[in-house]
This record gives sequence, C-alpha cells and structure tokens, in this order.
Amino acid sequence: MSNEHSEDSPEARWVRSWKHSHAFEPREDASKEKYFLTVPYAYPTGPLHVGHGRTFTNGDVIARFQRIMGKNVWWPMGFHVTGTPVLAICDAIKRKDPATVVLYSEYVRIYENDESRVQEIIHSFERPENVAAFFSSNISKDMDVMGFSIDWRARFTTMDDAYQRFIQWQFRQLKEKNALVKGKHPVLYSFVDNNAVGEDDIKDGDTDKVAIQNYELVKFPLVKEKAFVVASTLRPETLYGVTNIWINPQVEYVSASVNG
Repeated sequence: MSNEHSEDSPEARWVRSWKHSHAFEPREDASKEKYFLTVPYAYPTGPLHVGHGRTFTNGDVIARFQRIMGKNVWWPMGFHVTGTPVLAICDAIKRKDPATVVLYSEYVRIYENDESRVQEIIHSFERPENVAAFFSSNISKDMDVMGFSIDWRARFTTMDDAYQRFIQWQFRQLKEKNALVKGKHPVLYSFVDNNAVGEDDIKDGDTDKVAIQNYELVKFPLVKEKAFVVASTLRPETLYGVTNIWINPQVEYVSASVNG
C-alpha cells in the first residue's frame, strides 16, 4: 500500500490530531491499571499486505478497547530484521536475479515515482540494512495512515542492542527456572548459509510447507562381491514385488523395478 492520502480527508485530520495530542503515548498514572501489548513484528522485506492489515488491526482493536476500559495502555511496534529473509533479498539483488529485481522495483515504485530514484534505491539494496531501513520507514507511515494507535517513541528492531539483551535476559530467567529443555529434534538447515532456518527464512515456506520424509533403506546382497547395494524407498511394503535392480555406475543412485 502507499502511505499517501488526501491531507483534507477525515482520516488525515484524525491522524494529525492524535499526533498533536500524543494520544497514544502513555504517561505515569498510579490510578490506572497498566496494560501492555504487542503483535508479531513485520519483516521489513516489502510493503504491507492484507494479512499484516488484519494482524495489526486486531492489536489496534484490543489497545483501543483497553483504553476505553480506563487502562494505561502501551503498544510499541518492532520490526523483525534478524534471520535470513533480508539477507536473501540482498544476495538476490547482488546477483542481479531478474525476478527479484523486477519484483522489488515494483515494490519501490509504490512509494517512489522518480524512476532514477527507484533504480538508486534498488542498487542500495545490495546492503541488507538498506532493505530493512527503506521498508520499515514506509511501513511505519502506512500504519499511521491506517490509524493504528501505536506509541512510536518505542520503535525498535530485533537487531537493537537493548532488544537482544532483553531476549538474553528472558532465556537466562527461563534457564534459572528450569523451564528450558535441551534435546534432539530435526531442523531445517541451509548448507548455503551454514545455518538452521525456519519457514520464514525459506521462499514461500509459509505456503508451501517444507516436510521431512522418512525413507527406508533396503540392502540387496551382491553374493560374488560379498557386499550390498543399498536402495531407499517410501513404500517398503512393496518390496515383495521387486524383480530386478538397475545400477548406473555414472550416478549415485539405485532404482528398483516393482511388479504391478
């Protein structure tokens, strides 16, 4: 979305009024019950979409309702800049990946009309901090246009030293309370980045779920060589139908023929 609107619209007048009166900035007031809330921070990797609008509107409704109930409400806003999504955009821009360049040129044009300026911004995206700075700045303006009752004095990112220290403090507290359990479990891993990754780190990972498949390994004896050929299958119950195996010495796989 674009963060432009008519300066004479009722929405724009209300936004100016709220900013002028500091309506969403809580003040010390011992007579009021404190109420703090936050919502999942947006990744500043592009403009807001309707899913963001729904999430942040939910938070805004709660914040406004609690104010009506007489509580001293504090709703700050953060941006999720850690992980690999921002770096992935940066790397694709550096490689001059055609699809990424076209997509992000369209994104930038939402906020910038000067084509030379668009290309300048796209070139700046070779540095990840510029990707995060450009979109977080415009997303903040978009949120104002939508009328969200956020206290922008406490705007932060997950890379801020204070925020990271807060997360470290949380983990120390959980460890002291024996609330952390260390164990073994499968994780998604990127050999390119040499790092564990989550769904948000993978292109379309939130829609095309990454699944872990369990293969059964089957050993076929080679009598003369006193060795085995090992094949893998997702259908071990079909092994009774195997009649023969083909081995291609040029590649590292084995295929088996199953009757029926």
